[in-house]
Amino acid sequence: MKIAIIVPSLAHKAPVLVARDLAKGFVLAGHSVTAFYFDISNEVQFPCPVKLIKLFDYVQLDGFDVVHTHMLRPDLFGWYCKKIHRMSGKFVTTIHNIVEDDLFYSYGKFISAIFSPIWRLIWSGLDGRVVISDHELHYYNLTQPKLSFLRIYNGCNSHIASSIEVNDGKIITDAKKRWQLIGACAVVSQRKGLEQVIKALPFMTDYAFLLIGDGPTLQDLQILANSLGVANRFITLGQKNNARDYMPYIDIYAMPSRSEGMGLALLEAVSAGVPAVCSDIPVFREIFSEHEVSFFQLDNIEDFVTAIKYLENNGVALSKRARERVETSYTQEIMVSHYLNYFEILCQK
Repeated sequence: MKIAIIVPSLAHKAPVLVARDLAKGFVLAGHSVTAFYFDISNEVQFPCPVKLIKLFDYVQLDGFDVVHTHMLRPDLFGWYCKKIHRMSGKFVTTIHNIVEDDLFYSYGKFISAIFSPIWRLIWSGLDGRVVISDHELHYYNLTQPKLSFLRIYNGCNSHIASSIEVNDGKIITDAKKRWQLIGACAVVSQRKGLEQVIKALPFMTDYAFLLIGDGPTLQDLQILANSLGVANRFITLGQKNNARDYMPYIDIYAMPSRSEGMGLALLEAVSAGVPAVCSDIPVFREIFSEHEVSFFQLDNIEDFVTAIKYLENNGVALSKRARERVETSYTQEIMVSHYLNYFEILCQK
């Protein structure tokens, strides 16, 4: 097959990373792949030709068997090519989130109320819609019963950690002499719930919080850490394009999200053998059990501390089982296989 993959940019964000891993798998399976993007950036390297395009540069998609879009602008672009210009090929979107939640936490209630219905309307003009969890599948089946959705879990590839930046290594080494490290890799936003970790630090004097990432609420977290007297135990390293290489330095991985598509960073941490603590939200309960990760109730800081303490005694056993779950259910190879099967079925229609 000749496959086009369209992402908003080459920024180091989960939907783009999933698209990149899919491109790798498609190329390895012998398919021709080209990636397209709208915003100039070069953080994520695709294993195929990449082209910068404009929103209505539809000629670029002529001749592809499958056009696979990720996020709002690419979905709109796919709709425009299919509905307005009647282009051949099958147009498929992967829906990485609950759109109302994602737009609400990123842009506020007003933007979410306006653009969520538009985004949903765009999907109705495409040939296929993939969601990444049963939680999403149930949600969209209830709210858009006239459309069909297919669930394909995200997968992470096996990865051997390479070196990290020398200065970062020194910071981490110095910190680990004094504390155990609770770590997180994320775009720092309200949706990620990272402030809960900082609020727990006064009750866990043996721990520091290592945050890899940047985003609109990072300054708020720093202000909170100062106000609670734990600024010396809140360590930020900024955004890293090789964030997964930092996983072996983390003692416990924290995923305290308020809403999540699936949690690619969580899969990467677990696949590196790091014990994980997760907010008790449906998507995390779906992909892991209490025998694999430690759960806590959102905004219950005492419960978060208890969940961390539980990992002190049970983390090795839980992380072993969680890693086995990833290797049997959430690998890049499994994900790619499901997508290719789906593409082949659509192309036969």
